[in-house]
Amino acid sequence: MTLNEYVAEKEALLASLIDVLVRLLLLLLTPGMSRDQWRTLLRSVYPTIKEHRDRGTELARQFYDSHRAEHLPGEPRNNVFKQDHYPIEWFEQDLEPIRVRIIDRSTQDAGIEEFVAHAVKTVETGARRTILRAVDSDREVQGWARFDPKPPTCAFCTMMISRGPVYGSAATGGGPRDDKTMEKLWAEDNTAAMNEMMNRWHPACTCIVIPVYDDNYESKAQEEAALKIYLAARKLAKSGDFKKILLAMREVAKANKAAEQNKLPTAA
Repeated sequence: MTLNEYVAEKEALLASLIDVLVRLLLLLLTPGMSRDQWRTLLRSVYPTIKEHRDRGTELARQFYDSHRAEHLPGEPRNNVFKQDHYPIEWFEQDLEPIRVRIIDRSTQDAGIEEFVAHAVKTVETGARRTILRAVDSDREVQGWARFDPKPPTCAFCTMMISRGPVYGSAATGGGPRDDKTMEKLWAEDNTAAMNEMMNRWHPACTCIVIPVYDDNYESKAQEEAALKIYLAARKLAKSGDFKKILLAMREVAKANKAAEQNKLPTAA
């Protein structure tokens, strides 16, 4: 399974999920629901969520296996355990933070939109964690990179993509810059905070995880384009504070859109 095939199959899976969910929510979701009604709603849609999450984790495993075999021909398979343990109690916990906001929506459509966004994130999370777990257990991997197959990309994700592969060293991780340069750049911007943010995935985020085995990784061109945006924003912000840089990146994005400049590339 190639990267493009993985992205296409996952998008078809999510489209199927959205179609089923919208039809269910049109029947079940109403403003001012009681907690019991909310719980009934979650238990009604959970089987659909779980089915699609399981299928998503299987797609992620297939992609990881194929991707690894392509970069490491002849190497024995690294067994991958899917991130498909997702009981209904976890689903209820995941949706609880948005319960009041959704049931207080003035319109049903707004509530459905937010519910679907979080449901999609739940399915995406299973796929991402499957690959991250595989990377953690893979002795041959050099790290993983964040990649958005469906730009335009928000400022936060562009910043995360610009960081390149998460690895022990730039040289061994396939990074386009040397360790000294990278250490200086990210230390100034708070490396610990960046490490934590790399694992954040907001609702409607389309970013995926790409295992990195050598310098020829699929997300490299996108990373380099994102880095140019990051460095321009860093200069504009006149600061190493990532929050200020993030605000400046939004300004850079607006300027790029106004100038009709190209969005991030989707292939190396």
